[in-house]
Amino acid sequence: MIALSNPGAVGLFLPSARSRALPPPSHQDLDFAVEPEPASTSISEVRYPDLTTRGLLPSSAADLSAIITNLDLDSAERSPHGTGGVYFVSDSMTHERRAVYKPQSEENDTTGQKGYLKEFAAFVIDNGLACVPETTIVSVERQHLPVEIGSVQAYVAESEDAEDFGPGIFNTEDIHRIGILDVRILNCDRHSGNLMRNKKTGKLVPIDHGSAFPSVFDGGLANVSFEWLMYPQARQPFSAELLDVIANLDVNADIEKLNTIGVDEGAQIANWMSTTLLKLGADAGLTLHDIGSMVQRAGDRSAPSILEDLFHRAVAACVGTDYAEFFDNFAGLAKQHIACI
Repeated sequence: MIALSNPGAVGLFLPSARSRALPPPSHQDLDFAVEPEPASTSISEVRYPDLTTRGLLPSSAADLSAIITNLDLDSAERSPHGTGGVYFVSDSMTHERRAVYKPQSEENDTTGQKGYLKEFAAFVIDNGLACVPETTIVSVERQHLPVEIGSVQAYVAESEDAEDFGPGIFNTEDIHRIGILDVRILNCDRHSGNLMRNKKTGKLVPIDHGSAFPSVFDGGLANVSFEWLMYPQARQPFSAELLDVIANLDVNADIEKLNTIGVDEGAQIANWMSTTLLKLGADAGLTLHDIGSMVQRAGDRSAPSILEDLFHRAVAACVGTDYAEFFDNFAGLAKQHIACI
């Protein structure tokens, strides 16, 4: 079925059960692309051998490696925006801004101290569809300080904050592609402030995914938030091309990637549910707005979303302790709900 750590125990879903997060690989399990040089600060890319050898990384993932080798982290500029530590990093030779660094030690409370993992996971899961900038995980060594870990993302050049513009000028295809990503990763912080807009083409680029991938075990699904539900583009039908893309999404491959990266098990299950709902909804002719409205809580967010309700009903209908039964229950209930829309 899928790469969950204990595929025979739906008991994990019971109220008394606790979330069993899969820890990120230890330093012993990871490869460092660049051996640290003896300097005041050194930065090394952390590679996941399983993702690399099995071809699970996006094809563009190699481009960022070359950038990292020349980054000047000592001269990084802290962004005045956001509630966590965000640093713009320039090339040590050209002094051009090339990357955005987010240390785990400065993450805000919404990330669960795994924002750096989620940033990388969003890039891997997107695989170029919504154009999430190339992202990787790095280890930083500074003299007389503990080793620091965080995420590095390619800087989006020639762009401006999309929040400076009304949504009416946004391209429908961009909103649909970003919306597809947000539904899959259950983004809890999508708004125009974390969209970049190319100054020449107007193309939107999604950033800031450290608050995505909530777990089914801790009520995290209540925090899903899609500003684009208020955009007129979300009510437009998907293009034939995007319908084909959605139909061919491989949720089992997604789970394998998330499991390898170290995203916790509750988030893996949530990803399976949201992607399944997306695929069923698109196949039935629903719009992005229709699908997003099943995933995000409505109104004042006090009542569970349809996704949450389907989860609890699928768990309640389980007789045995096999994950396959839960998945079958969820898919069946989702089909019934969509048929009534």
